[in-house]
Amino acid sequence: MAAHTTSSRGSRFECPTNVKFLKAGAFDAQDLVTIPGVKLVRKLGVLPDEQFSNVEGTVKQWLGF
Repeated sequence: MAAHTTSSRGSRFECPTNVKFLKAGAFDAQDLVTIPGVKLVRKLGVLPDEQFSNVEGTVKQWLGF
């Protein structure tokens, strides 16, 4: 899972997002985390395909793929 932050630093590994279910901010490809399924309380929403692809591409870039 890529963490979402509201304190964007403008890094090339951040993907700005603008969706109703999150505060304005960015996903940070350098801050990948694992979360146990029991901690996931409720689904907030779904990223549009274009934004999801942007996050995915940035994570791949950071990983060197």
